[in-house]
Amino acid sequence: MKKTALSIVFFTLNLLVALGNRYAGEAQVKAVLDSVHNYTYDSQNNSWNFTGVNYYFYNDGLLGSILTKDSNWAPVSKVDYTYVNGILIGTLGYLFLTGDWIQSQRQSFFNDENNILTKRVVENWKTDHWENLNRFWYTYNSQNQLIIYNREFWKDNDWTDFSVDELFYDSDDRLEERVARLLPSGELYTRMLYMYDYNGRRTYQIRQNYLYNEWVNISRVTYVYDNCGRQNGTLTENWSDGAWRYASTSVSFFHYTFGDNQRGKKVAICHKGQTLYVSMSALKAHLAHGDCVGECQDEDVTGHYRAREDKIDISGIPFTIFPNPATERVGIRFNDTDCPASRVELFDYHGNLLRSVDTNGENELTIDLTGIRSGNYILRITGNKTFSTVLAVN
Repeated sequence: MKKTALSIVFFTLNLLVALGNRYAGEAQVKAVLDSVHNYTYDSQNNSWNFTGVNYYFYNDGLLGSILTKDSNWAPVSKVDYTYVNGILIGTLGYLFLTGDWIQSQRQSFFNDENNILTKRVVENWKTDHWENLNRFWYTYNSQNQLIIYNREFWKDNDWTDFSVDELFYDSDDRLEERVARLLPSGELYTRMLYMYDYNGRRTYQIRQNYLYNEWVNISRVTYVYDNCGRQNGTLTENWSDGAWRYASTSVSFFHYTFGDNQRGKKVAICHKGQTLYVSMSALKAHLAHGDCVGECQDEDVTGHYRAREDKIDISGIPFTIFPNPATERVGIRFNDTDCPASRVELFDYHGNLLRSVDTNGENELTIDLTGIRSGNYILRITGNKTFSTVLAVN
């Protein structure tokens, strides 16, 4: 496995998403993040409860601040961003207490001569002074790609080692795994696993902790995209009693900006799965009907997900996997006769096809896992729609 590193920009929010031109005369359009609405899952009532919203504000095209409000739309916290020549050098966080903004935490960013982040220091406000909390050191390879970062915490008026993270990448230079070890013992602590679809979009982020000499699932984040390939939400699940269970979700809202001299040009939109080019004057009406700006992308292999500010509809995948984690074999039961499956495929993290089984109309089948090493794999179900999920093999 190739273990090179991919350059990572901290506090990356994908705030300005260039949609690109596909033919002469197409308008220059960018999507700018306005807000992220957050919900938690109530398992007793099988419903999603609104918990708050983050609002994003900009100065000269750069993120200026993030304001957080609670479920009652009351301000809770905010973070201000400071730049020098377009380079982030610090953030200052506040809490809204007793009707006033009280500073709570600040971060300082230190860059080398190439404006590459090398150190980050986090401090907490203690009544009348700033006190150190954490310090992070970042190490890069010769291509300025992040490969290691160290965490330290402030104790007894000195910096003390806490952990070191190593980042590993697949053959396409996509982040595949981030592993943290405690210092100075070197014990495995936690890791993140990352998965992607065939368009190169990140689909899952799985956290595991190292407990009792094995990796144990903790949480999974599913990244949600619109039909134009733009991320517009996340779904977080926690591992409980051998299954992933809904925990929280977020829904992102955008506005669009246009380049200069756009008169007479057209905009690519995805309308009911078909790419159309419409005039600027017609764009607003298409957006109101749920179309997105940009050319249609392939179907999102993470499954159904539609979100609106006042309603969230998350449909579960129409099959059951048992057991998961699996050992010698895994069973798949198809639960939705209106969405019949035709094929089941098992891939590794590099996209290599390991197993392929036609369902032949059966409602249940078994896949032999003989020769499959321990780890996490992509189980893909294809029918009228395409779904995928993570299969853990012990």
